[in-house]
Amino acid sequence: MQGKIDIVVTWVDGSDEAWLKERKKYETANLSVDSVGEQRFRDWGVMKYWFRSIEKNAPFAKKIYFVTYGHVPKWLNTKHPQIRIIKHSDYMPKEYLPTYNTNAIELNFHRIPGIGERFINFNDDMFLLQPSTLEDYFTKDGRIKYSFTESAMALNGELDPVYRDMLINTIEVINRHYKKRRFKNLTWRDPVVLCNNLKAIAFKKYLGYKPHHFSRVYNREVMEQLWQDEFDILDHTSKSKFRSKEDVTADLIELTQASLGMTCAYNARKREKYLEISPPTINQISNIICNQSVKEICINDTCVSEQFETCRARLIEAFEQIFPEKSRFEL
Repeated sequence: MQGKIDIVVTWVDGSDEAWLKERKKYETANLSVDSVGEQRFRDWGVMKYWFRSIEKNAPFAKKIYFVTYGHVPKWLNTKHPQIRIIKHSDYMPKEYLPTYNTNAIELNFHRIPGIGERFINFNDDMFLLQPSTLEDYFTKDGRIKYSFTESAMALNGELDPVYRDMLINTIEVINRHYKKRRFKNLTWRDPVVLCNNLKAIAFKKYLGYKPHHFSRVYNREVMEQLWQDEFDILDHTSKSKFRSKEDVTADLIELTQASLGMTCAYNARKREKYLEISPPTINQISNIICNQSVKEICINDTCVSEQFETCRARLIEAFEQIFPEKSRFEL
């Protein structure tokens, strides 16, 4: 597949005093750590390396839609013709604002003015470490590559209860609309994924799924149709200021695309690596970055406050080693 495609990336500056003051107005005592913990919002100071990785490893990037509450890094060249600064208020209905809910932010991406029919969404903790092409995201016939692992939802404390409930709500929506197609999401190249999906074949409905925490392709028309078919739950999720157990996740978009036959399985374990950043894992993360061992890495923040500065310094040092030069997106 040739050509270029829009990229959407979300970012929040957790140190912005105006943002913090406004957020405090909506916080309540019953919110979970998963919803309001500092790990969900703090800035690691590595966003410039995201732009450097895109410049070096994503020649297919068309426009870069930088989605934010309103704050913008001081180093970002906002006048660069490839960049579009998109505030939440630029595309989300007023009744959904302000929002601190990533699901609400992503589920409304189709409203971004000028966004392409298909686009790639990154979170600010997802980095391309090796040169990539559109063939990493699409098959030759244009289907979206998507790694689906069917898995019953964990009820034993492995997941934050709010997050677990959101995943359950999401798969319930899929099961209302689609019958599970046997073998459709199987890949023979990854025995672990294959085993999980084969074990669930006997069940007529999806038991659950493991979220795909990497850059992902969204289809704007699918999102528009989702809003027509499931307005109530998407409206409720978008009105939730923080993630709540009644919400669905933005995984609903990928799952719908898969259920419509728009996707093709691939061996994600050879391309991607997901790690939770903490003192025990920082050495492994640093080595993967420095050696550029995989095409994409997702670094989820689980670091305790006492070790944050140490881990951040190691992370910046690793990224500086492979992306030492300023990108054209920096001042």
